[in-house]
Amino acid sequence: MKKSISVSLLLLLAIFWSCSDSPNPDQEFIKTATITVNGHADKKVEFLNNGIQYTGAFVYYPVLNAESTDWVFPSEPDQKIDFIYEGDLMVKILETPFGAAEPNRFTDFEYRDSSMVTRTSPTPNTGFLVNAQWESFRMRSPEGGFYIYKDHLSQYENGNMIGSGFVSSFALQNTFLYKDKLWYFTKYTFDNRPNNFTNLGVVSLLNVGSIFDTNNKLTLQINNGQVITAYEYQYHADKLTMLVDPISDRVIRFQY
Repeated sequence: MKKSISVSLLLLLAIFWSCSDSPNPDQEFIKTATITVNGHADKKVEFLNNGIQYTGAFVYYPVLNAESTDWVFPSEPDQKIDFIYEGDLMVKILETPFGAAEPNRFTDFEYRDSSMVTRTSPTPNTGFLVNAQWESFRMRSPEGGFYIYKDHLSQYENGNMIGSGFVSSFALQNTFLYKDKLWYFTKYTFDNRPNNFTNLGVVSLLNVGSIFDTNNKLTLQINNGQVITAYEYQYHADKLTMLVDPISDRVIRFQY
């Protein structure tokens, strides 16, 4: 059923946002995620948890080994990350240089009607005042169909956002026409496995996945053009052990 955001829909949003950021009950906590790009070490994240939810992480960045001329991860982390919750919802991520007393950067999340606002900024003690803010239309467990929110168009099916776009001022090839407007539109496909990334902190640190989808993204297609593989997944005993991102040549290996 095709639709736009309505008053009746907004009344349901409290239900959508009440869902927890806790991991899928069928999944274990990730202990370590190691990222390589083009085969070279890029970042290692050691996640912390209290048995109920992720509480933060230690982040390592590679340094050059003078003897082997290889990039390796140091023995001590570069950053300490803290996840701050209100109830089950994550509201802030604090980044603190390892060994420092105060954080030097934070990201906070505001859950509005049918969107999430993300703000990121250095803390005042750094002396930098560069801030960033963006708003994303996101819903949990929506009905299938189209939703228009602030000139953004989203399409949902089986709990996944299978399409998203924004108003285009040019009639590009195969631009999507909906509600008498042209949309620069991207379509996505998903697998049938439970979403591997249900915690906002994990998604933010690994820059992968979405807590709002039911399943895991496989491909994308822009304006009915070429179908591109977004992610490839490898499992062992139903645990995700490796994720490959062919677009950026990233590989993430997981340990539990």
